[in-house]
Amino acid sequence: MMGILARRTLSDCLLFTLEIFLGLLIVGLPGLVIQRLVIFCIPYKYIPHLIFYIIPECLQFLLPASLMGGVIITFARMGAENEIVVLKSSGIQPTRLIYPLLAMSFIISFGAWYINDIAASCRERGIQNVSLNGAEDIVKGILKSKGEINSRDMRIKVDSVEGNCLHGVSFYYKESPEALPIDIETQTAEVQTDLELKQFIVLFTNGKGRRGNEDGGFDSICIPIPISLFLQDSASDITNATMGQMIKEFEDLNDRIKKTKERIASDAATILLTGDFDLYKSESLKECHSDLKRYNNIYQKAAIEPYRRFTMGFACFCLVALSAPMAIYYNKKNIYSNIVRCAATAVFLFIFLFAMGLNFGKQGVIPPWMICFADIVPLVIGLFLMQYVSNKDAPS
Repeated sequence: MMGILARRTLSDCLLFTLEIFLGLLIVGLPGLVIQRLVIFCIPYKYIPHLIFYIIPECLQFLLPASLMGGVIITFARMGAENEIVVLKSSGIQPTRLIYPLLAMSFIISFGAWYINDIAASCRERGIQNVSLNGAEDIVKGILKSKGEINSRDMRIKVDSVEGNCLHGVSFYYKESPEALPIDIETQTAEVQTDLELKQFIVLFTNGKGRRGNEDGGFDSICIPIPISLFLQDSASDITNATMGQMIKEFEDLNDRIKKTKERIASDAATILLTGDFDLYKSESLKECHSDLKRYNNIYQKAAIEPYRRFTMGFACFCLVALSAPMAIYYNKKNIYSNIVRCAATAVFLFIFLFAMGLNFGKQGVIPPWMICFADIVPLVIGLFLMQYVSNKDAPS
């Protein structure tokens, strides 16, 4: 008898979960596609390619939401049709039906965790691939709408764009950390694309420029620039890497932080020994402090990423552990009231704790691992509710 009930509950839950998942996907996917089109100024003809890469990003949110919704509707329906009352009257605790759902959600959580790990890198890599194919259109669209493009090592500002020609150009570019930056101001510049080398060839004409301490005018100068600097400086973003890649990125980042601190310490020692305090105002020292601040900001934001992926993955298990006994606890005749109560409580609790942990974790106010409280608190409350509902007396 118990096996039949468990199988029926599990099948109902999976059916409702699938329906909710498809509904949320149909509603949510267009929004994410439009967001990417607006942010990256990608032409509409690339929408089919973009959808393929955005689906993994959708899954990391849709899996826990749809699974939670399926569980809530299953037990809300049972409560509305008095099935929970009948089970209690027969001496069967409804909480025993939760165990198969917990086992299923625990297995799904591992899959969701893996999806969360590959979603960011798959999404950004896909957007980069789509962007490369329409690089010229995208860059011209960004410059027309915003008038400028800023990335870590490249800044370009224009007054207007006509075809491949840029007018009123102000340009800054640093090819590598060791290279001297280039500043150029010119009335016109022309952009050409080399997809094989994944770079733009920018031809500046009749302007003036400066490299280091040297400046002067020029008739024409041609500079190759990686397309990634124009589109988005995300290739070096640790948060867009898989866990394996992230470990290596963290090692490289720690090495850069260490070298920057050593350089600042060396300059400070030189100032103290020579008494030349004007060095405090030197461009090299200002650049070192700027780099150190940027590296520390990247480190704080990236340190929380592994915990964020774990939290979103195991939200499937923790939200099921909370929503199932909550639906049994409310046990109202009105199925819609039961669904709204349970869903609103679970979603608000998880999102509030997740958003707070993510925000304060990135700022360094709390340790990064504390974002996991978004899973821990619902799980503890769910276990408490299971115990409470199990100990309630069956109605006479």
